[in-house]
Amino acid sequence: MKTGAGLLVLLGIGAVLSSGVAAQADSHAACDRQCLVGIAGRYAAALVDHRPQSLPVAPGVKFTENLVPLKFGEQGLWKTVTGRRDFDIYAVDVGTGNVVWIGIVRENGKAVMMAARLKVVGRRITELETLVGRSALSGADKVKAPRPDFAQVVPEGERLDRRRLVAIADSNWDAMERGDGHAAPYAQDCERYDNGEQTSRGRSPAEGAPDSGGSLEDRSCFGQMNSGRFNNGNKVWPRRIWAVDQREGSGRGCVGIGAVHDRAGRDVQDRAWEDQQGGGRPRPPRALRHAQSIRHEDAVGPALTTG
Repeated sequence: MKTGAGLLVLLGIGAVLSSGVAAQADSHAACDRQCLVGIAGRYAAALVDHRPQSLPVAPGVKFTENLVPLKFGEQGLWKTVTGRRDFDIYAVDVGTGNVVWIGIVRENGKAVMMAARLKVVGRRITELETLVGRSALSGADKVKAPRPDFAQVVPEGERLDRRRLVAIADSNWDAMERGDGHAAPYAQDCERYDNGEQTSRGRSPAEGAPDSGGSLEDRSCFGQMNSGRFNNGNKVWPRRIWAVDQREGSGRGCVGIGAVHDRAGRDVQDRAWEDQQGGGRPRPPRALRHAQSIRHEDAVGPALTTG
């Protein structure tokens, strides 16, 4: 089965409208991997306990939730969270001082998947960017624990370089925009999840093997993209890298991603909305925020996990 590398699991978190400042390299990061994971874990605990004062926060810390600037510790999920599930995925980028935590919390009793990017300078949080997946499509209450290989250490000699990891992450969105599953190297056993709900079904074709030729019946990671079901004018822009983790994530690394989907095309949902309005009025374009956690594994082409 080790015939190449492939996109293995796609786990997505979507929320209406979101953006932010791209993570910039910081060679003077004073917080190592253990430090960054520790701060992210402390944030998750402080969020659920409603104790923002317990965190090491820099003066003027920037906090956003689904793109909206809010008061740190006083607004948004800080006020509505009521619990947490045992579900943790980390992407750690020591070089930029960024750590991404993906977890499941309860908001007013309902399970919600979320992602948080914490920028740490001098062991203090200077930025907290959160994405909360409040969506009708959610499996946050039933999704199983993350695959153990998310936390496996990649042998140093097998780690891909930073540019390669980012290029593989980008390729999933290229496939979406073009309606071409060949644009990304999906593994045969790739799985796609949106807000914890598995939305893929079946196996993607092996590298170089015959495929379904764009059939809408193909619900594999490859087939969903290759059928053009998402190719209705969608543009994934701007694309932002939250963290590139070359050490952990089964096989060859993990990348935390944030991006906006600008929907300019029309689909079945758009036409249904227009019919409800009496016709003659086109549905306005929408923007969605999408965060991904991507995992690379030897399995048929470079592996990807979206989260």
